[in-house]
Amino acid sequence: MLSSAEATELADLFEVTFQDNAADSVLWATNKTGADITVTIEMTELNNVSPAEGQKVTLTVPGHAKVAAIHLTPVDENQRYRHNFAYHFTWGSTRARHDPATVYALPYSSGATFKVVQGFHGKFSHAGELA
Repeated sequence: MLSSAEATELADLFEVTFQDNAADSVLWATNKTGADITVTIEMTELNNVSPAEGQKVTLTVPGHAKVAAIHLTPVDENQRYRHNFAYHFTWGSTRARHDPATVYALPYSSGATFKVVQGFHGKFSHAGELA
């Protein structure tokens, strides 16, 4: 279980919110960062509602975007409905593909310099089986 500080920190990055409309309800995925985030949302309880996209949805939310993830429609409009959901997310896009011919830029400002203290397979901090 997350502490309230951890939950607040995650909410600063990404959140899933619910909006109740006249005809349907929508779960929105909001990415507050500049990088793509892939989220999986699973409906854990459905009473008198039907998800148009299915009970489990995985999608990539671009940086600084808000995406309608799941639309819920009442089965019987004269009855109350209830739903619950859980989600998890990870950095990156499911559509990303590595291109070995591309020179990728490091996430630093142009012209910034940094001292490298550990190289690939370096012995400085690796010990045991990784050494």
